[in-house]
Amino acid sequence: MPAPTPLRALVDALRDLHSRAGLPSRRKISHDIRQRHDLRDTVSHETVSTMLRGDSRPTWLKYETVVRYLADYAVYQPDEDVPDHNALVARFHHLWLACENTAEPAVPAPPPPEPVRTIDRVGGDPPPRNPKFVGREHQLRALHEILRTGAPMLALTGIGGVGKTQLATEYIYRFRDEYDLIWWVPAEHTPPLRASLATLGTRLNLPRSGTMQQPSAQVLEELKKSTLLWLLVFDNARSPAHQPLIRPVATGKILVTSRDPDWRDVGPTLDIGVFERHESVKLLRTRAVTIEPRDADTVAEKVGDLPLAVDQVANWHVATGTPMSSLLTRLDDVLTDPGATAAGYPAPLAGALYVAFEQLTAAAAQLLELFAWLGAEPVWLALLRRGRQGTVTEPLRSALRQEPDINAAVRELRRHGLVTLLKVPGERLQMHRVFQSVLRDWLSPDRLARGRDNLRAILAAANPGEPDNPDFWPHYNEVGPHIHRADLAAASDFEVRRVVLDQARFLNKVGHYEESEALSAQLVTEGGEQDSVVDHQFTVQATRHLANASRNLGKYEEAARLTRDALDYMSRHPVFGKDHEYRTELLGMLALDLRIAGQYEKALAVDTGNLDQVDPDDRESGLVNRNNIAVNYRLLGRSAEAYRIDSDLVREWEKDQRRDHPRALLARCNLARDLYGLGRYREAATLLADTLPVYRGVVGDMHPGALLVTRIQVMVLRKLGHIGDAVRLARKNQHDVELWFGKHHENTLNIGLSLVNALLADGDLGNATLTSNTVQDDCARVFGDDHPTTLAMLVNSAAVLRALGGDMSEARRRDERAATELSRALGADHPYALCARHNLAVDLAMLGFEGRALDEFKAVLDLSVRHRPTTHPDHLATEIDLALARIAIGGPAAGLPALTTATAALEAELGADHPNVVAAKEKRWLECDIEPPAT
Repeated sequence: MPAPTPLRALVDALRDLHSRAGLPSRRKISHDIRQRHDLRDTVSHETVSTMLRGDSRPTWLKYETVVRYLADYAVYQPDEDVPDHNALVARFHHLWLACENTAEPAVPAPPPPEPVRTIDRVGGDPPPRNPKFVGREHQLRALHEILRTGAPMLALTGIGGVGKTQLATEYIYRFRDEYDLIWWVPAEHTPPLRASLATLGTRLNLPRSGTMQQPSAQVLEELKKSTLLWLLVFDNARSPAHQPLIRPVATGKILVTSRDPDWRDVGPTLDIGVFERHESVKLLRTRAVTIEPRDADTVAEKVGDLPLAVDQVANWHVATGTPMSSLLTRLDDVLTDPGATAAGYPAPLAGALYVAFEQLTAAAAQLLELFAWLGAEPVWLALLRRGRQGTVTEPLRSALRQEPDINAAVRELRRHGLVTLLKVPGERLQMHRVFQSVLRDWLSPDRLARGRDNLRAILAAANPGEPDNPDFWPHYNEVGPHIHRADLAAASDFEVRRVVLDQARFLNKVGHYEESEALSAQLVTEGGEQDSVVDHQFTVQATRHLANASRNLGKYEEAARLTRDALDYMSRHPVFGKDHEYRTELLGMLALDLRIAGQYEKALAVDTGNLDQVDPDDRESGLVNRNNIAVNYRLLGRSAEAYRIDSDLVREWEKDQRRDHPRALLARCNLARDLYGLGRYREAATLLADTLPVYRGVVGDMHPGALLVTRIQVMVLRKLGHIGDAVRLARKNQHDVELWFGKHHENTLNIGLSLVNALLADGDLGNATLTSNTVQDDCARVFGDDHPTTLAMLVNSAAVLRALGGDMSEARRRDERAATELSRALGADHPYALCARHNLAVDLAMLGFEGRALDEFKAVLDLSVRHRPTTHPDHLATEIDLALARIAIGGPAAGLPALTTATAALEAELGADHPNVVAAKEKRWLECDIEPPAT
């Protein structure tokens, strides 16, 4: 047997030592080595893996570090000699040197996985690592110890300027090898927070939501199920009362930085104070090497060891070249200057602004003024350049138009330590929040006004004005954090306020309904009565956006009131003609509000009248309006009329757009819903099988549109007897819809109805009862007791009672009430009313009132034959139950022929194995159920 090669001998020896040490994981080895100060180097877990596989031969320093670590834990048998550590290290050094000049292949091993790049493991939007980070070693150790011992969440708290974000940043880079995934989330404002989590959802390969952003709850839920060792960092979070998304998740770790001490009520906190003196001195001498220790100590004492102030004095010294003696004198002057200390901030921070303004060019000074009004999040330099055509004061305007000039201004601010330039992704500028506060308090009123007006002009000029177009959504994501502080909503210039208006529209489009509502409400409040045409239009649009956001949040009465308010406003002001396009849009919203309220005939009248108001040249608006008319027909039970309209719409959308355009695909899905209403379940299933996967592929599995269509699939599966599939899909669909809309939204309640029916068909009476009671109560709370959806659920809940074999009188009471109220609200021939009366007849029959049941079945059948296809399974169910009632009264001869004929017809529609066909052959009563379509 040939002798082992030198590299193999080295690897075999290391593997033996690793085994004697108890086979600790590569991550544990790397982590523990980083915690020790007696070892000469640190080693990543990837390097440890490389050493144990023999893929390459790292430096001796790293080998020695791992050997000494493993030797501390190695166990030997009683009859073995325990080697001295130094002798063991010498042996490994000899083996390592033996590989020096060999060109042999590595020890055979499976192909190594692709190395994980740092940028892949640390994601989100983390600050760059500070290469001159000093101090905080005991805080870093405490932070890591708290997280590694099992605490799911830790908050770093303290005043502004103590370095909470710097500490969190150093932690993630120093300990990145301990986690499979680290994600940095800007948490001061909710939209950037949600957007960051949505991007994480993409990283986790969650089902797409198309152009809409992932629901944050879905991303956090996925992390709960993940096998990854992950860490979320929420930077600069506000009060926990305003950040409900930031809560412990037991399967991972959460690190929060915040100035708010209330985080101690949520989990453990680590209060970060000022530097220890030696840390202040070290930072000063690291940043400015010419500072003598004694002078550094003096500076640190004067600034109170506040890290941001210490760093700024160092920047001051380096940027200006001021001799230390002069700097200390100037610092004393600043400390006693009332203008620098009046605001209560550390004097050197204000003093830095004094010094900066003395030396900055005018362009750099005007650029600095913008930061008094920008948000705390980084601002894209490209965003500022896009606003170069705005009415910005000189010389900033010229600088924005000349890239070298604006770059020079940025360099000046950086040199004075006033801003940080972040390079990835893109070039972004950020000023520390404390500096922004000092700047707002220190600038003169004239300079403050100039900075605000310049920023407003830049954002207005940069606004693309297309919030509905996904191509421009990255722009709106950039703008969002910077529109509040400059109070754009209160600006007199329409184009400035339009930035906020478009932002509200964008937020609604991507699914951030709460933020859209808040922003729209601010616009409505600030608007008031205006004089110009554009101001009047702005008021209407702001109210419209607020109504849409309120409706998406399930605030239906509020949305309806706002829609009417906007229409009334237009009626009061002559600037809006009767054919104004806003009126058409608002009437469409009014019809939607009426549908949600259960007033389907009124909604149809509004949509039909609105069709005449649509501009004949606006083909798309005409198609959308016709779609709404079809929706009304579906709700009114007039499925044949809806089918005719939707068939035309499918052809027209496919003619105008691609066959796989979302509008065309959705029209085909609507057609499947019409087929369901006509009882043509197999055709509906075939159409959905062809269309729904394509639709999901285009808009995303988690897009709200796809989720609502999925409910149609649930309904069709159940009607065709695929009960298990229907239950599984209904459960997932309810969960996903709730993530988007919440528990008390009409879409969530509608899928709740479908889930109840699926559970009942599956014989899961316990869960059917629990779900039925919950959905019934929620429908009554959201819609009211007499709403068609509430009454539909009442019919379905009665079916659950019958299946339980319990209080049949209560089931009868529910069906009687539903039948009466549905007939009154929708008409006696409406499918809902027919279903309720059919089931009431079943109640009567089961209670022994066969004669009354027979009369009820006859009445239902008489209406059904005039308003439903005779092949509709619900119509055939009535024929079967009528035959059973006749048999119960007059014996087999009275109804058996009719029963046989109807059962055969039902079998032709549904198949011999369908549960209803089997029940009919066994002469059991058949029931009907109701599942209202979406509005």
